[in-house]
Amino acid sequence: MEPAGLKITGEGGVNLTQDPGTGHIQTLVDGVFAIAVTLLVLELIPSGFQEDLFRELVTMWPKFYAYLMGFLVLAIFWALHHSVFRYIRRSDEILLWLNILFLMFVALVPFSTAVLGQRISSRIAVVLYGGNMLVVSLSLSGIWWYATWRHRLVSRDISPGLVRYRRIAFLVVSSGFALGSGLAFAWPPLALGLFSLMALFYIASRVILYRHWGTEQS
Repeated sequence: MEPAGLKITGEGGVNLTQDPGTGHIQTLVDGVFAIAVTLLVLELIPSGFQEDLFRELVTMWPKFYAYLMGFLVLAIFWALHHSVFRYIRRSDEILLWLNILFLMFVALVPFSTAVLGQRISSRIAVVLYGGNMLVVSLSLSGIWWYATWRHRLVSRDISPGLVRYRRIAFLVVSSGFALGSGLAFAWPPLALGLFSLMALFYIASRVILYRHWGTEQS
């Protein structure tokens, strides 16, 4: 019988496969993200029945903008979480609690997005949204750092360059949200623009990942 979490290959080599425990983690993550994304759309329900529906929809543009931002950010962090867990082979109690911390802040995104949609010109609303995105990014970064430190929960043949690149990418995203939250006190529109750039950075980072470590992506 093969040991749990191991798969014997061709010449007697051992190839680590994902521990079933991490599958349960991703199932929980999928559920929380699905609920969070669904809650975002509730803010788009018109507040009343005005005769000029077009004008009412136009005045709701901050809510549509906040919905788009919130949906896009949640989609990015969901994709990042799944990408990270492609390399995490085992789980332990600390990883479970780090993941719960991550989900706690993810579940807060519909709230911070709703506040932003209602008070898009408010410094406090922009800071609240940026701060929420910052802690989501930091908590996911913490999962990656913990799992890869001294190959604690990842395979020892994982590319050191990949580990380092992802650490830097998480640092850039977190720094972007931190800087944006600070800028919100002086100029909220500039902060919102910086938050939007984080999505473009994600796309660019994925292109780099596929070019340099494409064979390791599943």
